[in-house]
Amino acid sequence: MSESGNKDILAGGRRVALVVGVAGLAICAWSALTDTATFFQAYLLAFAYVAAVTLGSLSILLIQHTVTGRWGLAIRRHLEAATRLLPLIAVLFIPVVLGLHHLYGWADPAVVAGSAVLQRKVAYLNVPGFIGRAVLYFAVWLTLAYILNRWSRRQDTITDVNLPIRFRQLAAPGLVAYALTVTFASFDWLMSLEPEWYSTMFGVQFFAGGALAAMSVTILVLSRTAKQGPLAAILKPETIGDLGNLTLAFTLFWTYVTFSQFLIIWSGNLPEEVPWYWDRVNGGWQYVGISLGLLQFIVPFLCLLPRSNRRDLRRLARLAAFILVMRFADLLWIVGPTFSPGLFRFPLVNVGAMAMLGGLWFWLYAGQLGRLPLLPLKDARLTAKEDSRHG
Repeated sequence: MSESGNKDILAGGRRVALVVGVAGLAICAWSALTDTATFFQAYLLAFAYVAAVTLGSLSILLIQHTVTGRWGLAIRRHLEAATRLLPLIAVLFIPVVLGLHHLYGWADPAVVAGSAVLQRKVAYLNVPGFIGRAVLYFAVWLTLAYILNRWSRRQDTITDVNLPIRFRQLAAPGLVAYALTVTFASFDWLMSLEPEWYSTMFGVQFFAGGALAAMSVTILVLSRTAKQGPLAAILKPETIGDLGNLTLAFTLFWTYVTFSQFLIIWSGNLPEEVPWYWDRVNGGWQYVGISLGLLQFIVPFLCLLPRSNRRDLRRLARLAAFILVMRFADLLWIVGPTFSPGLFRFPLVNVGAMAMLGGLWFWLYAGQLGRLPLLPLKDARLTAKEDSRHG
């Protein structure tokens, strides 16, 4: 497929995203003028969501280069388009820095002075350290994304038998670097909202949720681009089934980590750990927690059990849209109780911030997806005989 034949594949979605983004911007602008603290709180929630999707796309891109399954051909360009938005995520992080004193208690010297726990953590939880670590995280992510995208564009122009080897050589250690940086980023950006609480599994939970969200976005967009030229030729039931299997695997992974964290902390009954969960099983937040158990796990699990559902792209797309809603509910359950003891005092700006950043993200993502052919043109797997290896 030529580049020019690819530009308008999501034109309608881009227009809708732009309208939604502008509407969200208007709500956020009003909130920023009238209630600055609430604006920054809503902004952090929306930022965490779009960052999780973008970083999750990078993780799946690294995984597919490591295992080299044929399923990776179908979604590689979708993942690459998302990773090219990492500079946007870095820019969107600036308001989080500007709102530090509205978000994080450890950024207020008076709060630190009144807490013995925070005084022990001040060597790590301080403003220069927070910003410096963020610069390091983004440097790692941007470098990985830049190299992978650069090599991928090169693969469209020349036949280089060494490129698949170089992809694997970068992807394997890249996954390790990614896992470490995302883990500490989740500690800094989300877990430190309540700095007296900690969990070593929190980073893995964020990792799993981001991968699940990224896979859902990819499947949803893939269902709209599936009929585009050569992409339709490789989207056989077996390939779609692999994507369904991955969605099921990420669902189970997120569920296992989330429930294990809850079970270990609740059974341990330690005074510095239990209050975090106590805030989230009261004030109406318990309904969000119950819905996560029922709708984030049981519904996708039951829907993905039948082989026929995992091989039907339209059914997968509908489920993916549902999962994306639940991913927002999960982040809301993590972030919301920090600032509001009651669910039903949910401010409209939360919706506005999500509309603003989500609309901007998708508008740019669709534009990036239209820049390159939907398949890597000279990838050896396009001409290799079909085999039983799906990765």
